[in-house]
Amino acid sequence: MTAADQLRKEETAGRRREVNLARLLARADCLLTQAQLASTRFSRWRLVIFLTGVICAVVPYKLGWFHLGNAALGLFILIFLLVARYHNRLEGRMHRLKQWQAIKGANLARLRLDWQQIPPRNTPLPEAHPYAVYLDITG
Repeated sequence: MTAADQLRKEETAGRRREVNLARLLARADCLLTQAQLASTRFSRWRLVIFLTGVICAVVPYKLGWFHLGNAALGLFILIFLLVARYHNRLEGRMHRLKQWQAIKGANLARLRLDWQQIPPRNTPLPEAHPYAVYLDITG
């Protein structure tokens, strides 16, 4: 295999990697859009469950039906906590997907050598060093 063949093979692999990253980032955008819509629906359902639970718990108490009021309160608290659990799981997944998307976006920018899109590295400066801040000798 000649050097030119090797170079062509590496270019093809790099191009494939770039296309795959771009495709994955587009898919992640689509998933985030769908997840945002689902999160909005969960928020609405939580509000509806809360308001319905308050009404269904207060009315029996006002009528003197304390056992029914306690049962309604317990049922709606259980339903609300269940919906809140799924909503929190969705929010956690969205957060992880956003972090993954940022990492892959930086990888794609490095692959394309798009210097404006590559995030700067945060390097901690040693506080005890007298002139590290001024000379930037730590990175």
